[in-house]
Amino acid sequence: MSQFLAVGLFEYDPSRAEWRADAACAAMLERDAEALARGLPPAEVLSGLQSRSTPPEGLLPAPGQVWEAWHQGADGQLRCLQFQRREAGGVLLDVTAQRRHEAELWQGEAFKRSVMVCSVDCIKLIDLEGRLEYMNPGGLMVMEIDDFIPFQGRLWAELWPEGQRHEVLAAIEAARHGGIGRFTGLAPTAKGTRRWWDVVVTPILGDDGNPLKFLSISRDVSETVRAREALDELNRNLEERIEVRSQELVALEEELRQAQKMEAIGQLTGGIAHDFNNLLTGIVGSLDLMRRRVQQGRIQELERYLDTATRSAENAAALTQRLLAFARRQVLEPRPVDAGQLVQGMHELLRHSLGKKIRKDVQLDADLWLLHCDPHQLENAILNLAINARDAMPEGGNLSIRVENVSGPLSIGLPIETVAGDFVRIQVCDTGTGMDADTLKRACEPFFTTKPSGRGTGLGLSMIYGFVRQSGGQVEIHSVVGEGTCISLYLPRLLAQPEVQPTPSEAEGPVLPEVSGDCALIVEEEREVRVIIGEVLAELGYTPLAVADSATAVALIASGTLRIDLLVTSLGLSGLDGRQLAEQARATSPGLPVLYLSGQADPASLPELAEEGVELIGKPFGLEELARSVRRLRPGS
Repeated sequence: MSQFLAVGLFEYDPSRAEWRADAACAAMLERDAEALARGLPPAEVLSGLQSRSTPPEGLLPAPGQVWEAWHQGADGQLRCLQFQRREAGGVLLDVTAQRRHEAELWQGEAFKRSVMVCSVDCIKLIDLEGRLEYMNPGGLMVMEIDDFIPFQGRLWAELWPEGQRHEVLAAIEAARHGGIGRFTGLAPTAKGTRRWWDVVVTPILGDDGNPLKFLSISRDVSETVRAREALDELNRNLEERIEVRSQELVALEEELRQAQKMEAIGQLTGGIAHDFNNLLTGIVGSLDLMRRRVQQGRIQELERYLDTATRSAENAAALTQRLLAFARRQVLEPRPVDAGQLVQGMHELLRHSLGKKIRKDVQLDADLWLLHCDPHQLENAILNLAINARDAMPEGGNLSIRVENVSGPLSIGLPIETVAGDFVRIQVCDTGTGMDADTLKRACEPFFTTKPSGRGTGLGLSMIYGFVRQSGGQVEIHSVVGEGTCISLYLPRLLAQPEVQPTPSEAEGPVLPEVSGDCALIVEEEREVRVIIGEVLAELGYTPLAVADSATAVALIASGTLRIDLLVTSLGLSGLDGRQLAEQARATSPGLPVLYLSGQADPASLPELAEEGVELIGKPFGLEELARSVRRLRPGS
């Protein structure tokens, strides 16, 4: 017998878009045979069909393919119709019986057993007495059973530990009453491997609604249970672990603080050694001069040198001066200051300090508010920032100084804080090398410097920070590696009406001495050291001119009113350091003899010592050693 209930033939005329078929097709589609023989539009034929896929053109599938659709007849029955392509036309088949058979097969016993065979869970059939009748292959594998025969007919509950058998029996009873039994238990496999099982028991009902058998599905959940136990254990110990970890972090933080403290002590040691050597130079030099005067019988001058030595000893407390500046405890002399006029008054000083490679741009807003601060400290701060900017642009670049009024609230500072009120912002920006994040964090630490040995003390930014904070202001630094740095000083506005005060630019310059013979310019921050050097140079036939800072020295050199025959300068000056000052002086007076003074510089870091007319003497030094160095530098000696 044919497996198809009916077979019909059809054809499609694409030029006229007509679908024609024989009487068998008409019967399957329940259409008028004559009308279908003459031809109908495909859309009309499709109006009575349902399919999950798109119909092919003219209901003619591609060669080797079929298209199926369901048609509900007038009797309410569904028919499955299959369209196939055959040579020039097509064939319509009624495959309803085949599709129903396939459906019944999927629902039949063979399919059920195939599902059981393929499952990796342990599937068991249990009779009404609770005895094992069947176990699927996946179950035999997971239960590590090589042969099911010895287990067939055994009570299922006996395979469980005694302490859990009541749960097994309770699950069976729940299924016996039409419900679902479920539990999780720990039981060994046939070979003794202990595993956790998630067990479900359901009834297999007969036609009368009563259970015929029980179906049990057991899934191995050992990994899940172990993970849950580990999580529970972790949660139980979480407080203890947090406490232990917190103690470890506290210990690590203490170690970090100790390491930072030791690093800071190392940096402070170098800086303090420099200052302390200055003091020793004043004391040793005074004692040396006293010995000379005694030998010469000039004891009436001893009190003068005793005073110098005493002042050097008493000034040991000044070692903390720069550190106090960073701690915002230095003694300032605040007065009303017009920041715009102050910056304008620094024009010549900045021009000589920056050199020709740096393009300077100064922008001053109109109607700037007055400040209440120490003008000398502010001038020194701006000069320091300009020199740092210059050093960050060895090949040249742009330096901009902008002074403007700003009003709060502002989020500024190191660290950032929100401040209210009116401020004058002095901003110094460069297009130099910039700073990375680590350098930026330490930029205001005392004695921290990225400059080579002998090129800076590392006190510039720390002193600026201390000065600004002590003046009630804030410092802000923005820097990008390869793009440049912008440092902003925020100083609070003076609200009271000030008395008219002369600005630093209006102050008189240094009084020049009467010069007879050669003139020696001494640039040294320590007064006692200046006095000792001046005495020695006077004995050697020089007229000594001593100043305390590089800014004054630059002004003297730039004035052109004084011929300088010898420059004696400390390397560790604030603002322009000794090397930078010497560079400017030798640019004005080529071949000018230079004697560097330093308590910590490494001669290897000063390649210019190989040049003629340059000497280095370490602090503290004896007067004979100083005299020998000066004689070597004197032309014709």
